[in-house]
Amino acid sequence: MKILITGGHITPALAVAEEIRERYPDWELVLVGRRFSLEANKIQSEEERLAKKYNLEFIPFKTGRFTRAFALTTLISLSNVPVGFISAINIVSSVRPNLIISFGGYIALPVVIAGKLMGIPTVTHEQTRKRGLSNRIIGLFARKVCVSYPDQKGVYTGLPIRRSIFEKSKPPAGVDSKRPLLFFSGGSTGSQSLNTIFFECITLLTKRYMVVHQTGRASESKQMENYQSFPYIDLPEYAWILQNAKLIIGRSGANTAGEVAALGKVALWIPLPWSGANEQYENAAFLVNKGTSELIQQKNLTQATLISMIEKMVSNYESYKNNAEKYSREISRNAAGKLVDEIVKLPEV
Repeated sequence: MKILITGGHITPALAVAEEIRERYPDWELVLVGRRFSLEANKIQSEEERLAKKYNLEFIPFKTGRFTRAFALTTLISLSNVPVGFISAINIVSSVRPNLIISFGGYIALPVVIAGKLMGIPTVTHEQTRKRGLSNRIIGLFARKVCVSYPDQKGVYTGLPIRRSIFEKSKPPAGVDSKRPLLFFSGGSTGSQSLNTIFFECITLLTKRYMVVHQTGRASESKQMENYQSFPYIDLPEYAWILQNAKLIIGRSGANTAGEVAALGKVALWIPLPWSGANEQYENAAFLVNKGTSELIQQKNLTQATLISMIEKMVSNYESYKNNAEKYSREISRNAAGKLVDEIVKLPEV
């Protein structure tokens, strides 16, 4: 059995790969993803780096995407759409998988369509509260659509989360575990716009807190007392930080939001304004309605609004924490297993 895994979200893909390897060690797994997270800067993608770490065969893939805003970069991206589709056909015909597992996004779309043309079934998983354009199209070609929330249309499995997120680990070097911990993150690739504001707040916040900052590989790090920055924080250190952070501050991508919620943590979200279908806002607003979080729109983000919101949340921390722990008990920690259960129900598997 050969499985081709693709999509824009790497962490649930890894969670499912772990589950498959444990249950079906003879299955072959191939990951198709971006070579560069930031094409202009030629920065290695986390997909490629983590594929190597997890000993997954990795095939780099480049395609275009449709965007709402029109600019020169839009034309360049659109010109890569047919090139990407031809590349997807070549990859699928070369690998000849028995099944494609999609984790959505523009990367997965041409691969799923190529698979459909060759008679290869797809199981796709939707991580977000609201589907973007690519995922809606993928759903038309997929044999089965699995979803993260019980009120969504599809087969409810929950969000696949890596097991090590829940395991005990040691803090990263240089992190004072005795001080209340704030974790700043712009997501796996970082966010230069958020980093600018975060850097303005560090001097004040480090008087009271230990601040850990995932900057992304395109940003310069800073060094000061009670502050540690990392381009990217991987497991097991990442698990320790999430488990021990008093407050998590940053982007509300589906997988970060899901991991934070599953651990019963309190968060201050700053959604990416141009995420597809405004999905990051939807993810954040859902957790705000659960009473576990707050959000600040990026257009309203300043040093003053950020500090003020942190102080408000710390002052009312027990209320947020109780709500977060209550909601965490509703979240399945075996979503990867449920997704694999759905996969093996297919007659081709």
